[in-house]
Amino acid sequence: MFEFPIDAETLKQELSRIFPAGDYEKYTTLTAEERNKEIITIQELIAEHHQTVSLKSKLLFNLGNLLLIEQDYKGAFYAYNEAIKIQSTFYEAWHNRGTVLFLIFIINIFQKKTLNFVKKLLATGASQFGENIK
Repeated sequence: MFEFPIDAETLKQELSRIFPAGDYEKYTTLTAEERNKEIITIQELIAEHHQTVSLKSKLLFNLGNLLLIEQDYKGAFYAYNEAIKIQSTFYEAWHNRGTVLFLIFIINIFQKKTLNFVKKLLATGASQFGENIK
């Protein structure tokens, strides 16, 4: 059976592959408050009406990167998707959107396996101690 690596170090390595050189380290060195300020700034810039297609898609891409670091996978997916809608040839956004989908898939598998493990553990514990745990 294939096992999906999801430990913190592996996740960090995978995320560092996603981002263009320097961006991942730059964003991870920011505090949560600084990242939130950066997210707000980018959202305000996106809302500006006089953006070029290229700049708006890059802003959405950067927003997706920040949201990904914040582990807001749905928000990151939406940002990458919007960048792709604006600029369909933005291959980095396509790549990161696929990566987010993969992360969501891994997390769902992990959560299901964990839930099944806990259920089995509780069922085993209940039979060992004669208790009815549901």
